[in-house]
Amino acid sequence: MVDSLKADSSEGGSVDNVRDKCVVMIYDALALDSTAERAIGIERAANKSMNFSTGNDYRAKMRSLFLNLKDKGNPALRNEIVLGYISTEKVASMSKDEMASESVRMLKEKIASDNLFKAKAVGVTQAETDAFKCGRCHQRKCTYYQMQTRSADEPMTVSRFHVHII
Repeated sequence: MVDSLKADSSEGGSVDNVRDKCVVMIYDALALDSTAERAIGIERAANKSMNFSTGNDYRAKMRSLFLNLKDKGNPALRNEIVLGYISTEKVASMSKDEMASESVRMLKEKIASDNLFKAKAVGVTQAETDAFKCGRCHQRKCTYYQMQTRSADEPMTVSRFHVHII
């Protein structure tokens, strides 16, 4: 891995071992058709965005970049970076959601909409019966629901509605 990076780039490594490993990691994630300059540029931009620190935030960002670039389900991102359609600075500043493949984005949207649907308050459950007779139209088709409107020791309030209004 390191030999392929050195063969692809005449530029020497940095003094920081963590940064060198991150360059190799990004280079390997970009695959064979990449150039070392792109990997080094991404690492430099990421390091600059973290105020030249190689702490936990920097390492988490580099792991996120690595995993998103290495994802076999997301070849479009890798190709756009290799071909130069996305600048190294833009790659370094992208969030994990921006780097996600289209299928992952659609899945997240579906999950979010499902969760929103499940989180909605349950409406009043109504039942249809012929147990009650309408005083106005004298039909027995009506819907009703019961609701606890007072304290627990009181009976539930029954609300009735006509199904067919004449």
